[in-house]
Amino acid sequence: MKKTFLFILFGIAFSVKCFSQLNCIELSYINNALICGGITDTVCGCNGISYPNYCEAFYHHGVTNWTSGSCTNPPACHADFNYSGTAGNYNFTNTSSLGTTIWFWDFGDGSGYSNSQSPSYSFTSSGTYIVCLTITDGSGCESTTCKVIEAVVPNQNCSALFGYSDSCGVVHFIDFSTGNNLSYAWDFGDGTFGTGLNPYHTYSTSGWFNVCLIITDTVNACTNQFCQSCFIHIATGVASFTYSNQSVFLISFNGSFSGTASNWYWNFGDGNSANIQDTAYTYTGCIYNACLQVADDFGCLVAPVCQTINACIANPCYVNFSHVDSCNSVKFSSQNLTNNTIYNWSFDDGTFSSAANPIHNYSASGNYNVCLISTDTVLFCSDTACHAVTVHVMNGSPTFIYSNITFNPNVVNLVGSFSDTATNWLWNFGDGQSTSTINSTVQHTYSNCIYTVCLQVHDSFDCYSPVVCDTVVACELSNSCTADFNFLDSCGSVQFTNLSIGLNSLVYYWDFGDFNSDSLINPIHQYLVSNSYEICLTINDSINQCLKTYCDSVSVHVPNLIVNFSHFQTSHNPNIVSFFDFTPGIGIQNWEWNFNDTTSIVSGVQNPVHTFNGCEYLVCLTVSDSFGCSSMFCDSLHLCADNISEVGIKNFTTAFYNPNTNTIDVLFSSNTNYDCIDLFDLLGRKQYENCDLKYSGEKIFLKIPAKQLQSTIYFLVVRNKQEMRAHKIEVIK
Repeated sequence: MKKTFLFILFGIAFSVKCFSQLNCIELSYINNALICGGITDTVCGCNGISYPNYCEAFYHHGVTNWTSGSCTNPPACHADFNYSGTAGNYNFTNTSSLGTTIWFWDFGDGSGYSNSQSPSYSFTSSGTYIVCLTITDGSGCESTTCKVIEAVVPNQNCSALFGYSDSCGVVHFIDFSTGNNLSYAWDFGDGTFGTGLNPYHTYSTSGWFNVCLIITDTVNACTNQFCQSCFIHIATGVASFTYSNQSVFLISFNGSFSGTASNWYWNFGDGNSANIQDTAYTYTGCIYNACLQVADDFGCLVAPVCQTINACIANPCYVNFSHVDSCNSVKFSSQNLTNNTIYNWSFDDGTFSSAANPIHNYSASGNYNVCLISTDTVLFCSDTACHAVTVHVMNGSPTFIYSNITFNPNVVNLVGSFSDTATNWLWNFGDGQSTSTINSTVQHTYSNCIYTVCLQVHDSFDCYSPVVCDTVVACELSNSCTADFNFLDSCGSVQFTNLSIGLNSLVYYWDFGDFNSDSLINPIHQYLVSNSYEICLTINDSINQCLKTYCDSVSVHVPNLIVNFSHFQTSHNPNIVSFFDFTPGIGIQNWEWNFNDTTSIVSGVQNPVHTFNGCEYLVCLTVSDSFGCSSMFCDSLHLCADNISEVGIKNFTTAFYNPNTNTIDVLFSSNTNYDCIDLFDLLGRKQYENCDLKYSGEKIFLKIPAKQLQSTIYFLVVRNKQEMRAHKIEVIK
């Protein structure tokens, strides 16, 4: 029986009664506010009425017994059962139609299943559970009956539970236990043990390990144990490589690996690299340390191997050199093959050196033809290398002058000068403020009188001049004006009201604290990010030579509502559509759905189910946050297509159940960075989670253990803070 599910956890908090076929509904049980989600197969209630699904039959109409199919078209076979028990321990008696050959029990707690004809089962915690029996007879007829059981289990004060994340043998165990003042005892399944809340453990071999956690609640004198099989993979295989000299500087590399390689990482020793098994590379010098590292089929890196490469074997006296220019001083580094060498440098400015790695100071910028002659006193050979060297020399120091603005001496113009070329002027105004400009002129506003201003220039060669400083006098002459304002924030759009006082026509300058400004009297400014901004208003009374600044801290809320939703059509009725809100963010208060049909706007429901009467609709979702800010997204629906397409993960290369390894193998390639990957069953219960995805390039490769999974349909979901994508996988054992 094929089902489509939305992953919604729901709870029920009332008792269950169903006395007979004629007395199946009690009005006190009906709660129309509960949402059933996407469980869509038709069921027949014990009152003889057909419902779209058993969730609606139970929650909306109080029906506690049902079977699959319509009441007017029942299946050829019929599943049914009775049960009895107390304290969470129940005996189930199969009363299905004759000829049944297969029984599948789902006890509704996310972990209990059985293939027995009449099993017994114990619930571990109190609650209301939907227990379902699915049968199949010899002719292939399938039928499902579900009943609601309210189990009362004696109180358990503690419960052990953990998850884990494997990073090539280094495993992080994460505790999810409940209880008070817990102590932890770990058995890592490899003969070692540990303690602590969330320990790390390093395994020495790959494989399955039965890891157990025992917790002790010293407050309630409770001890509980939880075990699970964990698959651990460590890097395996050995990398090696050979190389050969094709000519001077040209080396051919051939890599090999004893296991299965997913990637190759070459480091040629000169800052360059490659990602291919066999390659050729041209060097510019002689001696280098080349290394190869390989990632195995799980993406784990094995130990690197390195060899010393002689790229100049054809000329034993080969010489070369490199250089680094650092503003007047040039550092030269020789490269040669022998140890009995005499060096002769010519710097092309009339000077020479016999050092192996000299540092030379030039007096003027320009291009110089620098040569090195290397002579070996044992091999009696020599070689010469010459290179054009471009040298940059910064000469002189900057100077500056200043002048006060006529109507306000607090505003000072600073004008710098420099005999050489400058690309940046670095000003320190002496009042705790500084700036970097591309022009030699800058204006600055002071609040008092005497300051020490300093200037340094910087050029395109990353050279800095000496720092020069001088005294600047900037005095305020009048106090006849006052700057003031208030503000009102509306979802990031802030209305500023000017309350300034002045005797004459004022000039206004607003600094909004986000590198934006304005000169209006009462501006409106739109912020892009929620934050607390320091807002400053400067007013200028040019007649009375008064300049005042008032600053205030403004808290701005900018909504981060990137509205998005998806939808699924019901398999047996494409006009019944389940909508799922994927809007990220915190503090969402309300959802308003406009289906643009005869239905009024649905408010307060995040994930509705709606029945349409036609084919083409434009559905809009408006989301509001706790600040009263809202955003809307609309999408068109095409309900009358021949086939209903299934939502799948973009760029899934492969995602399937592998019976040989009893794993779900996932190879996922995407330009989008996803944070987590989850596996859900048909009832929306999480079977697997990994929020530590490891990328190899732009790929994710995982083997999800399927040992505990039943033969049924599962949904694989990848997600980040902005979106999630789902992919259906069928496990057949």
